[in-house]
Amino acid sequence: MVDVDAGRLASAQEAFSEQTGEPAPTESFAFGGDLPDIVDQLAGYLRRGTKRATVGLVQDAEWYGEQPPVVGDVSFVHDRSGAPYAALRTTSLVQQAVGDVTPAFAWDEGEGDRTVESWRGGHERYWKQTLPAVGATFSWDLPAWFQHFSVIWPVPDGARPPVLAQEGDRAVAQVAPRHRSVVARQLPGAGGFPLIAVRRESDETIIGAAAFRPRLDGGIHVEAAEAANEAASRLLMEGVTQLRSVHAKRIETDPFVDPSRRRVTRTRLGDFFRRH
Repeated sequence: MVDVDAGRLASAQEAFSEQTGEPAPTESFAFGGDLPDIVDQLAGYLRRGTKRATVGLVQDAEWYGEQPPVVGDVSFVHDRSGAPYAALRTTSLVQQAVGDVTPAFAWDEGEGDRTVESWRGGHERYWKQTLPAVGATFSWDLPAWFQHFSVIWPVPDGARPPVLAQEGDRAVAQVAPRHRSVVARQLPGAGGFPLIAVRRESDETIIGAAAFRPRLDGGIHVEAAEAANEAASRLLMEGVTQLRSVHAKRIETDPFVDPSRRRVTRTRLGDFFRRH
């Protein structure tokens, strides 16, 4: 178990209160803390901005003497050295079986190649290594908390996802979890897949959206797309192309991805946009 360093926690608490004006959290945890070798790898996902969700078993409260998560709670997260590097605020919680993970959640958790297949493989390995220590065995039926969070220190909360492409007053970017339901209602077929959307900056109107699925070979598959006009359609195409490039580069170097699956291919997008 990777524990927080008391002196570094005190320093982080002082800095947090000075920068945010809020009472500092008293608790700190490490992602993957039961397996020290992966703690800094998981910390890297959060620092790069890809990790904005996590999952924990409901019975962790009993096994480890932890409090169950609550929306609005704030906690530090520390690295392998015990130094807190961020403070997280829980923004949403869903309790469901481990096996019910969705493509959107796997993408938001930001690990491996961000697919459900990668998520299942990585988490199954983790729990099969850690659960015997508490006398438990792994099952896809285990109840778990699926949690989204925002980073409120040292990165300001509410920052928009990076823009993938821009043209005049219009920009396309990934959809933040808190805006997902609004965009998904405008896109039949979105299901539980991650989304990108074209937004008019002047009035923040959504004028196009696409649901996509990251592939194990490094590609991006478009599940559904709608655009109000040709300009929005063109931006969606460019946004998906940029997203595919970022995704392919990540999994080519990611040690959490099986090397035999790192085969980067191109994805045809034209069929989704020809009508525009």
